[in-house]
Amino acid sequence: MASQMPAPPAPPAPGASATATPMSGAMKAALWLLSAEEEVAVGTLRLLTPEELRKLKQTAESIQKIDPKELVRVHQEFRVILEQQPLRLRGSVNYLNKLAAQAFGEVSAQAMLRTPEEPMSPAAVLQEADVDTLAATLVEEHPQIIAAVLTTLPAARASSLLSKFEEPVRGEVLARLARLTRVPQSALIRAQQLLSANLPVVQVKDQPVDGVRLAATVLNEVEQTEADKMLQSMAAETEALATSVRAAMFTFDDLSKLDRRGLQALLKDVPADRLLLALKAASDTLKAKIFEGLSKRAAEMMQEDLMAMGPTKLADVELAQADIVKVAMRLRDEGKITIVGAGGGGFV
Repeated sequence: MASQMPAPPAPPAPGASATATPMSGAMKAALWLLSAEEEVAVGTLRLLTPEELRKLKQTAESIQKIDPKELVRVHQEFRVILEQQPLRLRGSVNYLNKLAAQAFGEVSAQAMLRTPEEPMSPAAVLQEADVDTLAATLVEEHPQIIAAVLTTLPAARASSLLSKFEEPVRGEVLARLARLTRVPQSALIRAQQLLSANLPVVQVKDQPVDGVRLAATVLNEVEQTEADKMLQSMAAETEALATSVRAAMFTFDDLSKLDRRGLQALLKDVPADRLLLALKAASDTLKAKIFEGLSKRAAEMMQEDLMAMGPTKLADVELAQADIVKVAMRLRDEGKITIVGAGGGGFV
C-alpha cells in the first residue's frame, strides 16, 4: 500500500494571525462562554463539573481587554458560524455567576463556584445540611427563623424538615412562611451560625420571595391529612392567609393534569358559561384537555363561542377560574376526584 503524504497545515482562519500568542484551553472556553448567546451558555454550563466551573471562574477573573479578532479565532475553532456583527463579551466573572445561577440555581451555583478559601453563603450551608441535624438545631428557634430556612430548601426537603416539628409550631411556621415577601438574611445567618459553630459567613442582602407560593409548594409535598391540619392551624390565626395558600396549592392550569374520568366528573358540576369565561385565558394545553372531556358537539360549540367572544376583563376570567378550582376542591373533599399535589403529590 502506498504511503500517504502528510496533509499540509491548515491555513490560518480569516482574520487570525499566524503569530498570535497561544491561548490556554481554559481561556478559550471562558472567552467562548462569555461571548455566546445566553441560552447556549447556560446549556453548556449544565454539562460541566463543579471543578470545571471553578476553573472557568478563575480564568474569567483574569480576563482583561480582549481584541474582537481573538473572539473570532476562538469561535472559529469551536466551529461556530459568525454573525456579520462583531462578537463581544457579554460580561466577565459577574456574568458567569449569573449564567451559573440560571443553570444550577443560585444556591447550588454559589456552592459550586466557591473556592475553599471563601465562606459559603448561609443558604448554601443550610441546603447542604442534614434534615435531622437541621431540625434538631432549629427546634428551640423562633418560627420566623425556621420559615426563612424553608425558603432555601427544595420543596421535598422543606416539607421533610417541617414534619420534624410538633403542632402548633408547624402551623405557625407555615403562616410565617406564607407572609414572607423577602427572605431575611439575618435569620439565615443565625441558622448557619448555629450549624457551623459561629464560623464567618457571607453577608448578603435580603431576597424577594413569594411566601404564599412557597408555603403552597411545601404543602403539596405533605400528605393530605397533615396538610389539612396545618391549614386549619393557620386558619385559626388568619382565615384569609390559609385561603390564599390553599388556592395556590391547586390552580386552574393544574386541571390539565387530571385524568379523563376526573375531568369529566368536574365538568359535570361546572356551568357552561363559567367554563367558557374561564377558558378565555387558559393555555392551549388545558383547552385541548377540556375539549377532549366534552362531547364532540359540545367541544365544537365551545370553540366557536370562544372565537366569537369579545374582549373580557381579566378579573372576570380569573374569578371564573377560581370558581372552577373551588368546585374541584369540593369534589376532592367529597372523594369524587383525587388531586394529589394539592396536599399529597400529583394527580391520579
